Amino acid sequence: MEDIYKTWGNIIKDKRKELGYTQEMLADIASVSNVYISKLERGQVNPSCRILEKLCNGLGIDINYLFFKDYQKDYTA
Repeated sequence: MEDIYKTWGNIIKDKRKELGYTQEMLADIASVSNVYISKLERGQVNPSCRILEKLCNGLGIDINYLFFKDYQKDYTA
């Protein structure tokens, strides 16, 4: 079973790339460093709920998508 942080990291990375965002752009959205985004995408950090919320809003996904991979509803704030 894959670690939840690696799963989240992969989902966030895939969506970021799909949207054409750089790690720096995503870092600005979430008010974190690009180093943090890099670590997050590799599953090396435990993001807070606040950061996950900012990332999901910035990527246009519902936070439920991080927990339920089959949850496909696009989220727009």
